[in-house]
Amino acid sequence: MKVSIIVPCYSVASKLPRCVHNLLAQTFTDWELILIDDGSTDNTWDICNSFTKNNAHIHAVHKENGGVSSARNTGIEIAKGEFITFIDSDDYVKPDYLQKLVEGQEADLVLCGFRSSTGIDFTPEPQYLIGDDLSKNIQAIVENDYLLYSPWCKLFRRDIIQKHQHRFDPEIRLGEDTIFCYKYLLYCSSIKVVASNSYFYDGVWGGYKKYVLTRQEVEYLDKAEITTLHDINQHFNCRIDLTYRGYHVAMLKGLYEKFRDYDTFEMYTRTHDVLPPEHFFANHKLSYIFWGIVELETLYVDKEYCAGKLFMQRLHHFFTIPTNQLLSYSYKMRLIHYLVKSKHYTMAHVLLIFLSILKH
Repeated sequence: MKVSIIVPCYSVASKLPRCVHNLLAQTFTDWELILIDDGSTDNTWDICNSFTKNNAHIHAVHKENGGVSSARNTGIEIAKGEFITFIDSDDYVKPDYLQKLVEGQEADLVLCGFRSSTGIDFTPEPQYLIGDDLSKNIQAIVENDYLLYSPWCKLFRRDIIQKHQHRFDPEIRLGEDTIFCYKYLLYCSSIKVVASNSYFYDGVWGGYKKYVLTRQEVEYLDKAEITTLHDINQHFNCRIDLTYRGYHVAMLKGLYEKFRDYDTFEMYTRTHDVLPPEHFFANHKLSYIFWGIVELETLYVDKEYCAGKLFMQRLHHFFTIPTNQLLSYSYKMRLIHYLVKSKHYTMAHVLLIFLSILKH
């Protein structure tokens, strides 16, 4: 068996058939498909089972809900292929997807591009990196927002995964897939990038989860990421920025969603500690963004509803800025940081104006 395709599934009855049918149409045929039903609440499990009846190379596993990391790890345990690739159950691929990836099988890791339902069309430049070339280019690969964001669009060697007992961390709800890819780099002596965009991502790129990470989760995530990037810097003798990654902004977006109305915020504060601004990102380039959220908390706590409503309107515009553009606005954001720290509502209004400026 050449390739094991692992597809974690959770309540995706409406989209899973499209995913599987596109895999059945692959021009490369030496593969097995492992469908992991992670305790779905709809008829996803029935659909998984139906595909196994007439396809000996499709396997379905049902497990209690444990999250996407747990589901992927289950797939890794039973995979038999020389290589492993991951596909999200609501995504789909073109017929040449596997063929393009397998063309780079001489490498320890194969990467390709993708398209998205929001209009992203990313086709990377082809390259084969080994030895000094890998060390010289690893920083560019890590800092590319598209290449290592998730485990799909990749071909991993199963022997490497098994040798190092490499698994997804089930303790991380946000960013766990990026951490998995980062750590895998430490075991690679070669990387192949293929010029393909045959993977179709059916979602909002960089979209955030509909929950807020706890303080303990943020601390755990920060430690895991910084430790891993530090190891990459040491291993490849490079200088990757240890402080800036997109999921910090995603967490703030989650806060934004949670605090869109006062009732939700009030309910949140009953069960969570109020978030101290100095606790998060003390040395983080995006720490000033967090002050904006703290100011929002202040407005709501003091029940300044009008100011809070206006703040949210402007904050919405701010969150339309792509993550990879945020640092280019750093000089403006430092000024915003200063205004918010003033702790005056009039200054908060000035903050709103600057947030609006960021849109342009």
